[in-house]
Amino acid sequence: MRYIQAGVAAALVVGIATWMPALSAPAGAQFVVAQGADILSGDPLKGDTGVDYSVYFQMCDPLVNYDKNWNLVAALATSWKAVDPVTYDFTLRPNAKFQDGTPVTAADVKFTMDRFLDPKFNALDATDFVDIVKGTEILNPTVVRFHLKVPYAGFVYQMPYVFPVPQQAVARLGDAEFARHPICAGAYRLVEWIPDDHVLLEASDHYWAGRPKVDRIIIKPIPSSATRAAALRSGEVDVAVNLSPDQLPAVRQDPKLRIVAKETGRMEFFIFNTNQKPFDDRRVRQALNYAVDWDAIIRSIMGGYGRRVAEPAMPYMFGYKPVNAYPYDPARAKQLLGEAGYGNGLDLTVESPNGRYFQDKEIAQAVVGYLQRVGVRATLQTYEWSQYGARQRTSKWQMGLWGFVSLYHQLDDVGFHFEPSRGAHFYSNPELTKLFEAGRVEGDPAKRKAIYGKVIDLLVDEAPWLYGVAVLGPYGVNRRVVWEPRSGSDILFDLNRAILR
Repeated sequence: MRYIQAGVAAALVVGIATWMPALSAPAGAQFVVAQGADILSGDPLKGDTGVDYSVYFQMCDPLVNYDKNWNLVAALATSWKAVDPVTYDFTLRPNAKFQDGTPVTAADVKFTMDRFLDPKFNALDATDFVDIVKGTEILNPTVVRFHLKVPYAGFVYQMPYVFPVPQQAVARLGDAEFARHPICAGAYRLVEWIPDDHVLLEASDHYWAGRPKVDRIIIKPIPSSATRAAALRSGEVDVAVNLSPDQLPAVRQDPKLRIVAKETGRMEFFIFNTNQKPFDDRRVRQALNYAVDWDAIIRSIMGGYGRRVAEPAMPYMFGYKPVNAYPYDPARAKQLLGEAGYGNGLDLTVESPNGRYFQDKEIAQAVVGYLQRVGVRATLQTYEWSQYGARQRTSKWQMGLWGFVSLYHQLDDVGFHFEPSRGAHFYSNPELTKLFEAGRVEGDPAKRKAIYGKVIDLLVDEAPWLYGVAVLGPYGVNRRVVWEPRSGSDILFDLNRAILR
């Protein structure tokens, strides 16, 4: 993939290439996808994980989208421009309609952003916008103006995650009913959601690019990799994500199936709760980073489908800076624990989801074993995803496994883990907050990179995370489905472009 370089020039092209789905497949066809967890809500403003976005991108078009090379392309907005550093105009596609047949208007975009920014509504990704977007203005029915609080070079790169919804439909249905039966302006409409069983998407007759020929996409939450693999081999599902290494030989031997492994863009790591002991002490955090042999975990637990991550950033993100990883050094880990007053060890509960991320529970089990070797009396507690996400959002754990993929391909995207104003609750640092704020308003790409270099150096030294691995996720795909996952994200982009043989 081509790494996106920030700087607004590429984002301000008028009349650029348009993203359109492929529209050829047998009439009446359908295919089934197995993910590791269920969506949080059908409302695209109420979900904020890759699982949610894997559904939303099939049923909702954003103003601006990414192509396969992560270039910005037109979607519901055919063009956009910066009037000045804090003012952006988006011109809407004149023939775009919502799935109820009503036109997509500037009023709907304004309503969506007002709803997004309303603290009473509590949109889950609102923290990515509240410090940036001041408000919106309707210039005419097809032009909406965004007013920013501060200049921000990465603003347009966040627009692929703004999905306009119809104001009249939300008013008619109410928020709760809209979350169960959402209406967007994408290729597929969510017609049925049975929590923890399936989401049923049906092709929309009102899609601006034409009705897809694949009539239905069914997305099922199946937490167990073994169960996903069995469903793939039996033909119950056509696409299965995050297959564990021990399942791959049987899939590989089946002539009707294929394995696709791509850089998912997701890192898996452990978040320390620095608001409580023992992780209020940097020496303990550093000690645990020395205590784990990640290369061995990549070989033995991940089957080679991973690589070491040394920092809270990935090469595809603007602002990435390569640094040296903490080496595996259990003697140094013990020394630091002793200096911090834990020479006789400490008690620790490590938490993990079970089935949400690639080999999550298995990685957590291995990490617990390594911590025990340096005197940490660690135990593991696992949860189903809905429970686990709630524990993360309410700071319930001491140390928990998490997965992160940069939605906007900017280092600033990491800030929501560390800036209190953006919802961070496990670690904060005034110096770090100032650096993120400076990076957002700096218009010179070279100066922005220098600021983000300081962010990375600080976070490596402070070690608020136990840095882990980047996932090269193996997907199992039935050969009748012509679809490829994108390199750089484990969000299931382009299912609405898939065709069937």
